[in-house]
Order: sequence, then C-alpha cells, then structure tokens
Amino acid sequence: MADPTAGQEPPGFEGAGPHRTRATRPRPAEPLIPLRADGSLDLDAALRLFGHEQFRPGQRESVEALLEQGRLLLVAPTGGGKSLTYQLPAALLPGTTLVISPLIALMNDQVDGLHQHGIPATFLASTLGGDELRSRMRDLANGAYKLVYVAPERLSFPGFRELLQRIAVPLVAIDEAHCISEWGHDFRPEYMQIGEFIQTLPAQTRVLACTATATPVVRDEKQRLDLGDRFSQKLAALA
Repeated sequence: MADPTAGQEPPGFEGAGPHRTRATRPRPAEPLIPLRADGSLDLDAALRLFGHEQFRPGQRESVEALLEQGRLLLVAPTGGGKSLTYQLPAALLPGTTLVISPLIALMNDQVDGLHQHGIPATFLASTLGGDELRSRMRDLANGAYKLVYVAPERLSFPGFRELLQRIAVPLVAIDEAHCISEWGHDFRPEYMQIGEFIQTLPAQTRVLACTATATPVVRDEKQRLDLGDRFSQKLAALA
C-alpha cells in the first residue's frame, strides 16, 4: 500500500535536500487536566473527564504503575476497562499518545468514544482518502490530538516515523498485544517490528502492552518489545 504522504516534506521542515532547516518545533498537545497544587497528576479529575466517578478494581493501580515504572504489560479480561489505562494518562501527559491497534473498526469506535467526552483524538488508516489523511497528519504535527490510533503497518512509513520523532510522544500503547505472537509470525509481520520502533523513542517514553490473553507464549513475546528488565507485569482483575 502506497503512503499518500510519501515524497512530501514532513510538516515542521522547510526547504529541501541537505540544506533544509528545521522549523519551529510543534507545540505539544497540552494536558487536559492541570496539575495539582503540589505538582502531582490528578487521577480522579481525569477519571471524571471520562464520565466515571470511581475506578474499577485494578485500574488505578495499573495507571499508577505505568506512570511510575514506565513499562507495563497489562493482562485483563476483554471488556474490563484496559483502554482507560492508556487513555487517562494520555489526558494528563503533555504530547500525543500513540495507540497501535489491529483493527480499523476498533480505532474508530475508540475515537468516537473519546470525542463524546471532548477528548481530541484521531486515527490514521488506509480507508481514509489522501486529502483527509494529509489533513490529519498536519493536525498531528501541530499538536491537535491527545491520542492517535494507527495500525502497526503505519510504522513502516518513513514520513510517519519522521513526524513522530518531532512531536512529543509521552506514551505508546500496544492494544491487543497478543497479536504480536499470534499474527506477527504469519500475515502481519509488521507486529514483529514494534520492538525496533520502540528503540527509536526517547528513553522516557512510557510503553504499555494490553492483552486479555495471558498464555506463556504471549508473556514471552514481551521480549520482542525490547522492554527488558524495566518491563513489569500487572495481572489486573478489571472485572
């Protein structure tokens, strides 16, 4: 599949060739909830932003573990509220959270849900026309979104990779992370490249892998994300 943005100067650069100059770095998407007076993140205020009054069992602990430790494998039942574990930090952290998701329908549903709560989000997919895709890429470069959803194949586009290097990405979430082992070896090999992509990110970038499948094979595949000893498992009961 051809990238509609291929061959274009990425937003934020001026000129062409070896003498091009970097324009002013885009302003990162601002946190949607201000810090508390003591400088800490207000998880409860952020939760209310999503229309909830209290966390489900295990959700607060998972969010806190991700924010404090930076690397988290979250294994929880389907429909148990795993998406809040990355959506809530995305609302609190400066910049745009990247969510790697396997299906366009899932991306669309989550983006629609975020819009209902006034949270700016988008997805980039092959179903979009070239003009619409370029428009969303420009908005992404300008810090218009708190979350952007993409399929793993999007990471193979040089223009998209270069854009991510120039904006603040505080968190990368791999949704349905079991697909790395179940699909990556067969018809979606791009899943096997997620670890290499993560290595290109700044050391402070948080990484969350979510799955409802806790088989030993899936847990071992976390090594493909190159999370090493900094990677902690949180078997949260989000029922």
